[in-house]
Amino acid sequence: MSPNLTLFYSSLMIRNQHSFSGRSERMTRLLLTLSLASLCWGEVTKPNIILIIADDLGWNDVGFHGSNQIPTPNIDALAWSGLVLQNYYVTPICTPSRSALMTGKYPIHTGMQHSVLYGNEPRGLPLSEKLLPQYLKELGYSTHLVGKWHLGSFKKDYLPLHRGFDTHLGFWTGRIDLYDHTSFEAGSWGFDFRRGFQVAHDLFGAYATDVYTDEAVKLIRGHNSSDGLFLVVAHSAVHSGNPYEFLRAPDDLVANFSHLPDRQRQKYAAMVTKLDESVGKVMETLQNEGMLENSIVLFTTDNGGAAAGFNNNAGSNYPLKGEAPSVISLRFESIIRFYAMIEANAYFVMKK
Repeated sequence: MSPNLTLFYSSLMIRNQHSFSGRSERMTRLLLTLSLASLCWGEVTKPNIILIIADDLGWNDVGFHGSNQIPTPNIDALAWSGLVLQNYYVTPICTPSRSALMTGKYPIHTGMQHSVLYGNEPRGLPLSEKLLPQYLKELGYSTHLVGKWHLGSFKKDYLPLHRGFDTHLGFWTGRIDLYDHTSFEAGSWGFDFRRGFQVAHDLFGAYATDVYTDEAVKLIRGHNSSDGLFLVVAHSAVHSGNPYEFLRAPDDLVANFSHLPDRQRQKYAAMVTKLDESVGKVMETLQNEGMLENSIVLFTTDNGGAAAGFNNNAGSNYPLKGEAPSVISLRFESIIRFYAMIEANAYFVMKK
């Protein structure tokens, strides 16, 4: 067995009972372990780490879970060619889940366990916490965040560019309209789409999922292969937007789901379709740039689906109970594909 495979299996066996038993915060530690392991041999280049995060995606809204309403061929392909983490759990709301992923700690240990952050709140993920991108930068990685932050924005020190990311294109708060990029929360309303520290007025009207995809593709194509790449693509989809139209997607895609009886479900399905399309384009670009065979690709969601009309959303967690803000809907089978650490085309499904 090669040194890489030995390290991979040792890491997997040590963490099998705990890391894969449902703790999103331990995923952070696993990614760091794999990155450090790859550096133990000089001939091995740093594995690229691509983290794709859906927002409020329901258990029953992907094909590999058996959904017969919304085709997700790209997410399914990632699942069936990688590890399906069958006992993987997340917290029920955005900020605690993302804080766990960035710190490797339970939210109760960072003070982020209570609720989501609103844009006008004078708090954020404590600056005393060293985040995953900061660790990876010390290992020689280029670090990029595309999409949602939601870990504090009331001072510059709490923003992504001060927390380990080299670049950020996206938004700071918890939700935006996917076309006009405004956020309405707690009685306030304003434009929230940024390129670094600057407001990205030039992107007004562009569909947010497409913006994230284009940025991810650009970053992959422009990456210096002598460095490791840490790329987080944190989608808005399928989180509800603003009250004047909670769910938005291109009309032609919505029309493809006209057979579904519920109008919100039609729009939700179109949003998932764009999300799945984005996953496919990111994977295709990694392949075309010769980076895929040295990449760890993780797909996950921050919470379960916002079902039962919460925020006028239309996610489905069937056969599970509950909805995104509920402690019942914690479970989602995340997907991780270890191109960098095992031979190509190998296939594993974690057993309960």
